[in-house]
Amino acid sequence: MPEALRAAGLTVVTMREHYGEAAGARTADVDWIADVGHRGWVAFHKDDNIRRKAEEIAAVEAHSLRMFVITNANLTGAAMAQRYVVNLARISRAARKAGPFIYGVYDDELKRLHP
Repeated sequence: MPEALRAAGLTVVTMREHYGEAAGARTADVDWIADVGHRGWVAFHKDDNIRRKAEEIAAVEAHSLRMFVITNANLTGAAMAQRYVVNLARISRAARKAGPFIYGVYDDELKRLHP
């Protein structure tokens, strides 16, 4: 998926690239959320269940995170990337706004999921 997003013109840093292979797999959601928010980056996530977890939501809010999530965990990586690419103009407009927020990324639209 990162390669497809890069091909669409995005600068992408994966958890594995940022933290290293082993550390990336062990990094807790609240820790990477804090890091991404502190850096002012926009988060792309493949699991919208993160919005149902109290600690993660608290971290999103505390660090003013701007997050976009795939709402269907059964999609292939290519299909997830396609959803992001199709919605890139919408994502770009939404990402200009201050966080915190979480948007769901659907086939051809975004829906605000939090707050």
